[in-house]
Amino acid sequence: MTTTTTNSGPDGAFGGAGLRNTFIGLAGSFGTALVGRHDTPYKIATGKYDIFADNIADYNSGRVDGVQLIDNVHDARANNAVAYISPKMSGFTFAGALVTSMDHLNKAGDTTDAMSLALMYANGPLTVDFGWQDVKVLDSKAWKLGAGYTFGDAKIGFVYEDVENWGGNANRDRDSWLINGTYKMGAITLKAMYGQADVDVTATVTRDQDMFAIGADYGLSKRTTAYVVWTNGDDDNNTTNSGDVSGWTVGMRHSF
Repeated sequence: MTTTTTNSGPDGAFGGAGLRNTFIGLAGSFGTALVGRHDTPYKIATGKYDIFADNIADYNSGRVDGVQLIDNVHDARANNAVAYISPKMSGFTFAGALVTSMDHLNKAGDTTDAMSLALMYANGPLTVDFGWQDVKVLDSKAWKLGAGYTFGDAKIGFVYEDVENWGGNANRDRDSWLINGTYKMGAITLKAMYGQADVDVTATVTRDQDMFAIGADYGLSKRTTAYVVWTNGDDDNNTTNSGDVSGWTVGMRHSF
């Protein structure tokens, strides 16, 4: 039996700010089954491509001029998830979860708030990942595809996402993409990312978002890493040019 608490990302459509992954479950040769608060399979699917996770350039945070390269309404954790993650089989891993209607008032007799699925493949230098999710309380569906490849000390990643009825708004869609890369030189890892998002805000207003980030990690030990990140984000709509916003972060991570 496993109980755990971890830290990863915002809460999106499922609410419950303040806690991270907190669940009880069983793990064995059959895979992992759990009940509790946990990242959805949809979020897990492309988490490996969020190279600036939990800092100013996190791909779903909106910390710089509100730019979200991945929609944090869907890319979230759920309070009342019943989830299963399969063991790795011929490079493939499957994850599925149902989120019970305890999270929100159910709609028209729905017995779940969301269904979330992920199919992930990893074999040698190649990773390919697919996520799909239906959030019933918002009548919103989303899917995303990620891919990555490692060339020696260099690694590249790509993610595309499509959201229907974005934020619960009928006929308002959202699509986005990002590309990133890392290069490891001894204790130093250089990072860069660029992406764009097109968002239907209303029937007549669309938002064009883009973000660029660069950074570097320095490994002080196996458990401690210092980092610096600079990013620039621009969130404009078809009636107003808001101008861009830049920011930077210096920090340190330690794993206990």
